[in-house]
Amino acid sequence: MPYPYMVHYCHRPAGVEVLRVELLTAAAQGEGAAAAGDGATAVAMCHADTTSWDDGYFRMLNATRGEEICHLMPLNYVLWLPAAAPS
Repeated sequence: MPYPYMVHYCHRPAGVEVLRVELLTAAAQGEGAAAAGDGATAVAMCHADTTSWDDGYFRMLNATRGEEICHLMPLNYVLWLPAAAPS
């Protein structure tokens, strides 16, 4: 969304699960590989209900309406999470 200066845009999608994902290189094996510098930690978001999404997303992703879609969060995005999972 073009705007003359930086604005922080917030949205809270429903039916989303957030996952911490450990990414390792193909050469990394065994426990502690990521700590040794052979990988990275990323955040993934999985959208369980995509029935109301625009058709363009499905064409771009070669996906089907209603199919769960997961994606990694881009670098420098801000994601607010609760301190502890609700019980």
